Amino acid sequence: MLRWLPVPALALLVVAGLWWALSQPESGSQSLVTAAAALQQSHQLTEQAPAAVLAPLSKEMENLNRDLRNAVEYLVASVL
Repeated sequence: MLRWLPVPALALLVVAGLWWALSQPESGSQSLVTAAAALQQSHQLTEQAPAAVLAPLSKEMENLNRDLRNAVEYLVASVL
């Protein structure tokens, strides 16, 4: 009796798995929509991240250039 018990149990498990998979087609499409949205958000993040990271550095570079011009103007004015 113990020799034939695993075969029907496995068959029942396969049938239950197929029934469950076929009875819920909406969850598969919903998971695809969720995955697509996550991929799109990650793509947008990779496009926006460099600008967000470099914006403060660009402002600092402008300030540094302004300070350098002012220092050169001061030195030129003090020499003349």
